[in-house]
Amino acid sequence: RQKLIELQRDLIGVDNLSIQHDRQFIREGCLQKLSRKGYQQRMFFLFSDVLLYCARSSSPILQFKLHGELPLKLMTV
Repeated sequence: RQKLIELQRDLIGVDNLSIQHDRQFIREGCLQKLSRKGYQQRMFFLFSDVLLYCARSSSPILQFKLHGELPLKLMTV
């Protein structure tokens, strides 16, 4: 629960991350996205119900701007 509160502070563009009482943080990690501009670093946050991908913001403190939100109920592995 504490991790959800910390991430709520650090993620820009994410409203009420901890509003779902059954949501649990699972893992976070960094991946490289290949685009026309070259490689871009993206940070992924996996929760029990959603996968968020973000880029580091330009603010002086460590924050991430949300680029996408993928509900896990729509995914098949």
